[in-house]
Amino acid sequence: MACEALAHVGDGRAPFARGVIVDWYDGAVSGVATCAGSDTVYAFRLAAWDHDQHQRVFVLRSIPRTALTELEAIFSPATGATPAWLVASRFASEAERDEAWRRANAVLNRAGPIEYLVLTSDIAAAPAAARPVAPGSDRDRIEAMLAEEPNEADGYAYSEQPFDVWLALFAAGGTPSSG
Repeated sequence: MACEALAHVGDGRAPFARGVIVDWYDGAVSGVATCAGSDTVYAFRLAAWDHDQHQRVFVLRSIPRTALTELEAIFSPATGATPAWLVASRFASEAERDEAWRRANAVLNRAGPIEYLVLTSDIAAAPAAARPVAPGSDRDRIEAMLAEEPNEADGYAYSEQPFDVWLALFAAGGTPSSG
């Protein structure tokens, strides 16, 4: 089921109503989000960011609806609440944190193939751009880009590809290319 809210980028509305941010590094890195106006849930993962960290590219994968409540159950005890956006950040010990992340990764690993790319300053904010990712060579190349290991020379992206390569995917008819 598609997220209708992602089809209306540019209207200033955030496409996601609720979520759990599992990993954070100067902003959301991974987690799940529920599409506004529907019960469609996506696992999201940061793919790249610009040098100033003002723009971020996220990949969205469909995931069972139960993922949101499962992650809320894992992380709510750490915060004592379940707000619209729950950030997994407080733990009594390293062992408690490691166990929570192990359980969370088991949930996130149930996500399907990439369905969208989203360009935004914050996964909980209105995006600057969004595009569906079709099955086939487009999706396969993006998956390959994500499988590469990051390093500082690539602008601190979460893949070896520079941010500009990811940004080009949002251009009309943009397809990934080697950087």
